[in-house]
Amino acid sequence: MSVRLVYEDIAVGAAEDVTVAATGKTAQSDLTLIPEDNAFPNYATLETNLFALDGSLDLYNEETVAYWSEAFSGDDGAFSTPPTMTLTFTQNYTTTGITLKFSGDSYPTDVNIKWYRGTTQLDDKSFIPDALTYFCGNNVEAYDKIVISFNAMSLPHRRLKINSVIFGVSRTFDRYELSAGSTVIQQEIDPTGRELPADTLDFEIRAKEQVEYIFQRRQPIYAYDGERLLGMFFIDESNRVSSTVYDITAVDSIGVLGDDPFPDARYAGANALSVAQSICGEFEVDMDASLQNQSISGVIVGATRRSALQLLCFRLNAVADTAGSDKIKIFPIDTTSPSEIQKNRARIGGAVKKGAKVTAVTVTAHSYSTSGSGDYVEINGTRYYDTKTTYTITDPTITAADVQNVVEVSDCTLIDPASLQTVTQNLYNFTRLIDEHDVAFRVESETVGDYVSAYSPWGTLLSGVYASARLVLSGITVADAKIMG
Repeated sequence: MSVRLVYEDIAVGAAEDVTVAATGKTAQSDLTLIPEDNAFPNYATLETNLFALDGSLDLYNEETVAYWSEAFSGDDGAFSTPPTMTLTFTQNYTTTGITLKFSGDSYPTDVNIKWYRGTTQLDDKSFIPDALTYFCGNNVEAYDKIVISFNAMSLPHRRLKINSVIFGVSRTFDRYELSAGSTVIQQEIDPTGRELPADTLDFEIRAKEQVEYIFQRRQPIYAYDGERLLGMFFIDESNRVSSTVYDITAVDSIGVLGDDPFPDARYAGANALSVAQSICGEFEVDMDASLQNQSISGVIVGATRRSALQLLCFRLNAVADTAGSDKIKIFPIDTTSPSEIQKNRARIGGAVKKGAKVTAVTVTAHSYSTSGSGDYVEINGTRYYDTKTTYTITDPTITAADVQNVVEVSDCTLIDPASLQTVTQNLYNFTRLIDEHDVAFRVESETVGDYVSAYSPWGTLLSGVYASARLVLSGITVADAKIMG
């Protein structure tokens, strides 16, 4: 399998911010669709030679489209009155160009684009597209308006049919542009749920040609091994080393959530899936069905979205991660049936390190009421008094020789008295995982959070939670993994 990174070199937020106006559109045109990445069918219409009856075209029955022009191109392909599209933003954006996507069997061959900041024209450039998808490359900084004129089509007697306008371009970096050994994904979960680690991607590009990449924060990057998605990440930092070499650090959506504050909230029997969706905001949630309808009571105060998600996951006896997905996965760890990492995929010889034994766990539940005294939180001007309850599970096998090592969780404000015992038991169960098995193996379908088994250096098959991995993307994807058992 070959590895590759797909980089969405787009202006973050521009598609949501834009207002689109256009001249000469049909009644079926919906300009609000223009910023979306659409793929409309090829329709059979009354345009010259565009009513094939061989099944290759869909019959057009006035379905909604993004933009079709009322006017047809002339005998020479030119429009007598060129259609224009104006895209206006409330904020400034910087891009390396604009991607235009068309439909049908014809595309414009004479396009002019003007960029503005306020009333000041920043640039004016003409393009000659040669395909239904065409990138109009032009690095323009801090614009808030674009005016596009479409002067001629590649065929006569054709409507202009625009599917999408993308503020940037999708680029693919293959293994030959990624410096050997420098493309590394770090994935990690905390099986106990006390922390919520973020996955990261670090890579170095050695571009085939000199390109002015912008690499703006929060631009998305997708990492693939063949057709298998390894993860979706977002630019965090970039450093241009030379004219063709860039060093990039990216984080997953959980890392991005750490930058955003979460509004203070109180819950009384709220649906777990709805709470997760409100916390994750713009990012899609993939929550295990067994968790979705659990009842959530408590408060979240003074938190980032990432720390709020950690509180929710701890309450649900679950973990969150993005490995192998473009969503935030929230799931309980299943330790009933391990999948085996076969010897022919693993490098035998990884150490097995034993951690400190946990002698007891103590968890505090919180019950909030508008009446009472003592500790309280204030949300939207209302005081909620906090009544606390603790529950402890002690390891019955401890001896006089064992050093006391008590794990305490007192600040998870989504644990209510009804959930206290199950949360404490789950924490106790996963603090039993103190054997850390280091193993390197060729990745197939495994992702962190799986329950797996791998052979020790002395030939014993050890089972545990696949808790972390360092993936080096080269010809094949290899994980330097930690399995907790």
